[in-house]
Amino acid sequence: MLRSIFNAKYLPILLLYVLLVGNVYYSMRFFTWPPLLHTILNGGVAIFMMGLSVRYFVSNRMTLWKIFPYESFVYFVLLIYAIISAICLCYESSDFDWRTNITTIGTYALFGLIFVFASQQNFKYWHRTFIRIIPVIIALYFINWEFTSTMYTYAAFYIIFWKFIPKNRRWILWLSLFTVIFFPGQRMSLLRVGLVLLLYVAFRYKLLKKWVLRFLYIVLLVVPIALFISAAVGGFNIFTAGEDTNYTYKTGDTEEENLLDDSRTFLFTEAWDSAERYDSFLLGRGFMNGYYSPFQIRRNEEMNVMTNETGRLSEVFIINIFTQMGFLGVALFFVLIARSAYLGINRSKNKYIPVLGVVVAMQWLFCWIENCNLVPTMDLIIMYVLIMMCSSPFYRNLTDKEFEREMYDTFNYKSLKKKFNNYVLTRK
Repeated sequence: MLRSIFNAKYLPILLLYVLLVGNVYYSMRFFTWPPLLHTILNGGVAIFMMGLSVRYFVSNRMTLWKIFPYESFVYFVLLIYAIISAICLCYESSDFDWRTNITTIGTYALFGLIFVFASQQNFKYWHRTFIRIIPVIIALYFINWEFTSTMYTYAAFYIIFWKFIPKNRRWILWLSLFTVIFFPGQRMSLLRVGLVLLLYVAFRYKLLKKWVLRFLYIVLLVVPIALFISAAVGGFNIFTAGEDTNYTYKTGDTEEENLLDDSRTFLFTEAWDSAERYDSFLLGRGFMNGYYSPFQIRRNEEMNVMTNETGRLSEVFIINIFTQMGFLGVALFFVLIARSAYLGINRSKNKYIPVLGVVVAMQWLFCWIENCNLVPTMDLIIMYVLIMMCSSPFYRNLTDKEFEREMYDTFNYKSLKKKFNNYVLTRK
């Protein structure tokens, strides 16, 4: 019964959910979802992800512990946190209602996609479906371009693989890039796509020597921490560096936003003050609580919202990890990303995985700015897919031709079957 319900064949449903209504900030901003429907969608997807990830991990635990030892350890810690957080609800109240709690745990369960996508069959099934339904997302552009442009950050992942995508679908990738660059619904979309596009150009013109990749790896891991320490001790704050510059871009039909406005410093400040308030620096407050937010309290009062909730979570990945898992969680995810990127850059037999290793290292930078983990998002899914590919011995041990064949097969098996056969014959 459970095998039939929590089955990887239903992953396209998760994909549709994430692309269409997964980003609660934008979907609630532009569309009015009936509360019951919103609860069913969020709760259903969260329960599905919890069931699928746990079932898949338990069923393949011996193999996964050998292939992904550290990832399995982190997943085990997440399970422990989820269980303890659920037990704590019996003795103390939560900062959020039950719907938010289910969605939060379901979002953490996305981590299990590392194991689910380690199966080449699941990985191919996901991407073939993804390529087929993208035109549906394109159609939404004509309804509201700002809402749709926030979905196009998936293009950052596929830039590296553009030549493996079927020719009749490549136009979608370039349209996505055009949309994000010239109509960025969010600043983070522009940063994410821009950095990966620059990386691809350097890769295309063979500028990414091994020492360059290693240098970028170190910079991307060290810079966020160094900038945080600098701001914390009263030194340079990157978020306020451009507050006097009026560089605006359009975010809607009439709205404009300064590209360099500071919208992050107060989030870090509130999260840090909350950790002092609850003495939760080391282990956090669990998955059922957020950080104490004076901003949220003031906003509720201004909007006449009657609620006793004083906590909140933000759109910044690292803030939520710190709030709910403390320095332990921050360290776990830092090592997770650093280890995966290191393996991709230094332990690969092909030229593609090292480039993905740098993109994985970029995720650490993105986690300090956004990578929203309030609800299941495409940004989170892509991050876990990248970590899987760089950590997996299967992809790292492929030669250039073998990797190319695998990617052709992943995105468009039927039309490239002839190339696959030609390669096998040549190899013999």
